[in-house]
Amino acid sequence: MSTELRTISNSFIFNDEFNPFNKSYYNVKIIVKELVYNNGAEYYDISYEYEYFEDPKNATENKNVNQIETKNKCHPFWPKLGSASGYIIKKNMMTATMVIYLLMNYEELAKYSGNVSAQGYKRSIIAALALFWD
Repeated sequence: MSTELRTISNSFIFNDEFNPFNKSYYNVKIIVKELVYNNGAEYYDISYEYEYFEDPKNATENKNVNQIETKNKCHPFWPKLGSASGYIIKKNMMTATMVIYLLMNYEELAKYSGNVSAQGYKRSIIAALALFWD
């Protein structure tokens, strides 16, 4: 049995950064619930909600495999879509810091991401956190 301590969320745009002509994107809401279990163990329940916005040009020109590929490349879990709905991870110093960066807006995150775009950095955080599922 667990108790929810708090819930924090933020929304972000994810697009295909490597194709400036593709205007399709996902609006992704990231929801993080902090949980504590009866034994005192603390966890994060991280979930994702997606809303896809198709580039009108793609919708009329590419009614085939290219449309699916375009949609997938905008997805924050692309090319590994396996953990796309979310996961539960153990809360510790490392994951707590990663969650802070996960929920940070792009402008603030850009101060810490070096030569990687804030969106690319956030994708890496999402992928790394998925590896810690419990």
